[in-house]
Amino acid sequence: FETYLNSENNYLIPTKDKINKALELDEVVEIGREKELKNLMIILAQSKKSPLIVGESGVGKTTIVEELVYRITTGDVPKFLQGKLILEVTPSEVVAGCQYVGMFEDNMTKLMNLCEKYGIILFIDEIHTIYGVGSSKGKDNDMAAILKHYLDRTSLKVIGTTTEKEYNDYFGSDAFKRRFEKITVKEPEDEVLFQILDKVLNDYFIKDDISLEDEEIKKLIINIIITATSKKHRVYNDVVNNPDLAISIIDKAVAFARVFDSEVVTIEHFIESFDSCDRIYDSAKGDAIALLKKIKDKKDKEGNKTLIIEFPKK
Repeated sequence: FETYLNSENNYLIPTKDKINKALELDEVVEIGREKELKNLMIILAQSKKSPLIVGESGVGKTTIVEELVYRITTGDVPKFLQGKLILEVTPSEVVAGCQYVGMFEDNMTKLMNLCEKYGIILFIDEIHTIYGVGSSKGKDNDMAAILKHYLDRTSLKVIGTTTEKEYNDYFGSDAFKRRFEKITVKEPEDEVLFQILDKVLNDYFIKDDISLEDEEIKKLIINIIITATSKKHRVYNDVVNNPDLAISIIDKAVAFARVFDSEVVTIEHFIESFDSCDRIYDSAKGDAIALLKKIKDKKDKEGNKTLIIEFPKK
């Protein structure tokens, strides 16, 4: 488990590479989740509680943990969190290769000792998956039971995420619930969602050296995406929520540009993105595409550019 300390797939703070990356992205911060982030730090400061972030798929539960990671890296946290390590662990990683009785318990012991040695905070995404993992038939020794033991008897801190349904199914009447304090995360309001999408587009510039050519068009497109992905326009019973759904529209527009070897991302690519989206009703797609075409036609008549993002020339 010492290999976790150099794993690219886990959060480990601080490391030289991550510190340098954080300094380069000095202005990149999470938008609109200050309340949830503050609650996360308050719960981590308590002696007998760990935070459990609960919300529907796509609302940004993991992003809140990533923001805490970023702030620890830059030192923008209270003293008790400065220099802390946050390690992402999945149940499948712990149980992998455990062919014989006792091997899983040995792995868990090593992991717990690693946490104690380095003062690590564990992060378990979809924490409800710990139930039943590693248990031998007829024995109450799964990952959940072992974590309960260490949470009760040590200073171990665990950050977990799960949905409301899984929270009720797995934690509603379970003794594990007493070890955690719930942080509810809901979909962002339109004003906050606008800021998130604006940040996503700006990130292409910061991370990939992509220039934003027309600020006004960008704002119009963001508003179109917000309207088209609102709850009333989503396909019935779809589990994806905002900001994830709205961000996927932007990601796919950029993907269309890359697939067609375009040096720019244009309104046409956003039209393609909407046209291929099956998570919103056809009427909402049609309205969004019509508005995008109207913007393009207006800009064309004015002789202005319709490109949104320009890829760096190689």
